[in-house]
Amino acid sequence: MPDKYGLFSIKETFNEIKNHSVNPIYLLIGNDAYLQSFFINHLTKLFSKEKIPKFVYSFNEDDGDLILNEITGISLFSEPKIFIIRGLRKIKKSHLSDLLAWHKRPNPNNCVVLIKNEFDIKNSIIKEIKKEIKLIDVRTPFQNKIREWVEYILRIKKIKLKQTEIEILIENCGDSIANIENEIEKFILSDSSSSDLSIKESLISTNFQDYPIWKLTDSIGKKDFKQSIKIYNSLWMNNVSLSQIIYNLNNLFQGILWSIIGIKNNNKYSLNYFIQKNMNLYINRFRLNEIKAVLTELRKMDYKIKTLPMSEKELMIPFIVKICKGIHGFV
Repeated sequence: MPDKYGLFSIKETFNEIKNHSVNPIYLLIGNDAYLQSFFINHLTKLFSKEKIPKFVYSFNEDDGDLILNEITGISLFSEPKIFIIRGLRKIKKSHLSDLLAWHKRPNPNNCVVLIKNEFDIKNSIIKEIKKEIKLIDVRTPFQNKIREWVEYILRIKKIKLKQTEIEILIENCGDSIANIENEIEKFILSDSSSSDLSIKESLISTNFQDYPIWKLTDSIGKKDFKQSIKIYNSLWMNNVSLSQIIYNLNNLFQGILWSIIGIKNNNKYSLNYFIQKNMNLYINRFRLNEIKAVLTELRKMDYKIKTLPMSEKELMIPFIVKICKGIHGFV
């Protein structure tokens, strides 16, 4: 069933294809590049068992008549083709009408995937397309949907994981579906000798020697000094820039500040799901004057790394000490 915007999920779309057939045209709504590729790649496999060509066009850059001729024209060779079309904002009404007419009497060898990065359901073009064509949601999933995606990818790849292993996977890679699938691919390669592709928890734990930045944000928010130093050293060894770290910490402390003064829209600051979940814990660790001091220090650090010949570690270690040890009055 579609959601309140009339969008269908990738999962239910593929289930429908398996039970029926591939539609002539699909419209992807959302700017998650990984999910766009995921849909197109799996659609291609369902459309044909053979390797088939993909043709990419944009109404922003390519001639509209050429695009429509390629899609609607009759080829001497009856080989299946996938057409990926972007730039719908520039499509002419005549081209849209021709495309929708073709949808009713399509060439069964061709399948068209339209892509609209902007989530603009009220757009007149989208409204017109929606009357005839299924809209597929390829927005980056909300964090409460990450587990469903992990389980779905594991089923597709026929991989068995324990619930504890899934938790580790989500905790360490839950920022994006792309990161999760990359780690799953590593597991497959690392555990290729296993007959049932079951992956041991110890193997997963081994693969996560590199910490994501949000882990440092979390440990600093909890004032966990030892863990913060450990994670920062790992990030530093892996050439994660201090600018990235400052950006994430600024989001955290700005979010804490907003929560303390009663402004609820923390999403503006791109807070990770796990960070949002622990927000009350962070709030209890800091007083208002500390938050203001930290935000000021972050701005100063950002200025220093851009203008002064100082090592990033020189700046970050004292910063961690001051926050986690409760030493206020930053200078």
